[in-house]
This record gives sequence, C-alpha cells and structure tokens, in this order.
Amino acid sequence: MDLTKLYFFKVTAETGHMTKAAEQLQTSQPFLSRSIQSLEQELNCSLFDRTGRGIALNEVGRAYYHYVKSAFDNLEDGSKVIRQLLDTQENTIRVGTNACSFLPAFFNYAHKSYKKLAIRQETFAFPKLIELLQNGDIDFIFGVCASEPEEIEGISSTLLTMDQMYLLFAKSNPCAQRESLQFKDIVDMPIIAAPRNLGLTDALLYRFDLHGAEPNIVIQTTDIAIIPKYVAFDLGISAFPSCVLTEICKAYDVKKVSLLEDCFVARLYLLWNHKRFQSETAKTFRQLANDFYPKSLRKLYRIFLKENTGTRS
Repeated sequence: MDLTKLYFFKVTAETGHMTKAAEQLQTSQPFLSRSIQSLEQELNCSLFDRTGRGIALNEVGRAYYHYVKSAFDNLEDGSKVIRQLLDTQENTIRVGTNACSFLPAFFNYAHKSYKKLAIRQETFAFPKLIELLQNGDIDFIFGVCASEPEEIEGISSTLLTMDQMYLLFAKSNPCAQRESLQFKDIVDMPIIAAPRNLGLTDALLYRFDLHGAEPNIVIQTTDIAIIPKYVAFDLGISAFPSCVLTEICKAYDVKKVSLLEDCFVARLYLLWNHKRFQSETAKTFRQLANDFYPKSLRKLYRIFLKENTGTRS
C-alpha cells in the first residue's frame, strides 16, 4: 500500500475539498484526484461522495479513514520512540490551559526538579484544548473547571486541586460590607465575566446554570486581567479563586465576599491522551504535577462532594 496515496486520502478527508487539500499538500489538483482514484481502484470501492464544489467521506470512506488516521498516528509515535532511543529526546512539554493563574508555582517547582525541562504554554477555551490534545498538538491540559470534565474516549484526567471561589465587589458597593451572600442576593446583579470555558469565572456562571437562572452579563472579555478593574469601577461583580485574590485586592479597590453555596470552587484537572505515546519527560512531568498538588486535599474534596452533593469528582 502506497503511503503517499494514504496520506493524500487522509488530508482530503480532513479538508473536504480537493483544491484546499491540494494546496495543503503542495501538489496539483489533477495529480491529487488521480491518486485518490488509484486508491479507490485498489480498494475496489468509492471513498467519497461529491457534494457540489466539495467532497465528503461516504460510509466506507469514514470507516477507512479511522484506520488510516490511526496508522499515521502510530507512525508519528514510532518516530518519537526512535528519537528517544537515539538519545535525542525532546525536553519540551506542550501545555494547554484555560486559566494560567494556577500554574506559575507548579512550573517553578517543575523547573527546579527537572533542570532541562522546557515548557510551551498556550491558552484557549476548554473545547479547543480538547481538540488540540486529541490531535497530539499538546501533551497536557491544565483545565480549570466548575464541574468534572465529561468523559472523552482516549482522554484521561485527574483532579489536581481545588480553590475556594469568592465574589468580587467594588469597595463602594454596599454588598462589599457584608461577609457573605446567598445566591438569591446576586441573581439579578450585573456580571463581568470571561466567556464560558475560559476558567476563572466559569464557577460563577455554573451557579446560574444550577439554579436555572440567566446571568446578567454586562461585560464579557477574554482579557481576564482587566476584569477586577471593571469591578473596581462598580460596573458589575465577578468571582475569582482565592489563589489570585490577595494580589487583586491589593491592586484594586475591590473586596471579596463569600457565597453561601456548597462547592463554590474552581477545580484544576490534568488531562492527557493515553492513546498517544508519552516520552519519559512527559511521564516525569505528570508525576511532578501529582507530587506538587496536595493529595490529601484532593481526597478530602472527594469525600466532601459525596457527602454534600452526591456527585463524582
């Protein structure tokens, strides 16, 4: 079986367009078409349905694509093994996160423990991170979630730690003088938040989901660092975990207030793709993460969830 034909088939299946596939493969469209036709003749079946200007895998093509993609994934993993055996192992770990505030202390610990370690971090919303992990573009996700991530085939996860969330008010806001509030007290208040799946403010939006209420979001921004400044101007309220609140409260005229809700916490999960090859560096990095974050805290938190909410974490 000609690997070039198989790779051409894989790229064409993923783009769904002959012209785009040819551009990506840096070949001519007629040559690509002949390669696909040759593969179909060899298999004695059609792999694509022509849909106007594009093409789409038919039932046979979808089944075949699964195996072709797996084959190329295995070849890529094999190359990594060879590099490792030849002592040319890469020491770079590719990390994706939806909230980087939890990571500096751990990265400092990891660098001190593994002198040659290099970390490349990217920040995206959680669904994009899952896509990158599935495709092998990152090695790990440090995901901050309001609830346990859904089970996804091939993806393993472990709870690293959790942090108490607090409401954030401008000091001039009357509610800032209170020590705690109930959800009914804030249900109609203006909210300043990041888009969903970007971590730090998800726990607050998740409260609204649990109560079947619609948050009154007046400002939504991907620039998490600017949110406390908006709050200081009393444009709305927000919520942050305790790990960042000391610095925030020093820098801005804001005050934290407790929300009397069980499990108003941000949870930090580590996720990885167990179907892909992991270098010794990646295995060491995962062990460092498990060593750094307090296991006793995770155990107590699981007990707390079972006793108070009956949910699994």
